[in-house]
Amino acid sequence: MRIWASACLLLWLPASASAAGLFSATHPTLACGDDAALRALSDPAQLAQHSAAWRRTLLRQGDCHAVTPDIKWEKIANRNGLPLMRRVPPVPGLAPLYFMTGDITPFGAPAPVPVHV
Repeated sequence: MRIWASACLLLWLPASASAAGLFSATHPTLACGDDAALRALSDPAQLAQHSAAWRRTLLRQGDCHAVTPDIKWEKIANRNGLPLMRRVPPVPGLAPLYFMTGDITPFGAPAPVPVHV
């Protein structure tokens, strides 16, 4: 039991020790384990071409999750311009997820104010 507790603590410490590198979503958004699925689901033109069943299938196959601004994330990589983030603290069974670049902001930063023209 001590070995598991130590291993969990070691996994948790590096993520929590880098508080300056924490991010959150700017608004409730979508994040996926597959970057291609996220790009397709974020493209209004592609969504208009396909049915709701196609969208549901892509959400499931792309391992997509709804994300809210109160969740902390740590950036661990970048692929094809999309940040790969892991949840802080880690959640068992939740793999790192890709976010659209405009959907994240440093944690604790003020939310962007929409401009009305």
